[in-house]
Amino acid sequence: MKFFLPISVANLIAGVLEKKAKKTGKKPLMTTFSVYNLARNNRFDSSKASKDLGYTTRSYRETIRDEIRWLKETGKIA
Repeated sequence: MKFFLPISVANLIAGVLEKKAKKTGKKPLMTTFSVYNLARNNRFDSSKASKDLGYTTRSYRETIRDEIRWLKETGKIA
């Protein structure tokens, strides 16, 4: 079941969770900053970069493979 909170309610809840987290030292489930970011229009389109700059993307598989290789090379993972 899905439901949506009005932004004002989500901000109120986030504020309460932030105060609780500050007292307990635990990480809050959500923050006012996370609510702010979710409320923004974060739709991006790379078509202009493709057209004007020749931008292309790589496959997720190739990207993840290179990321894992880099993490191993830099000693961040074994």
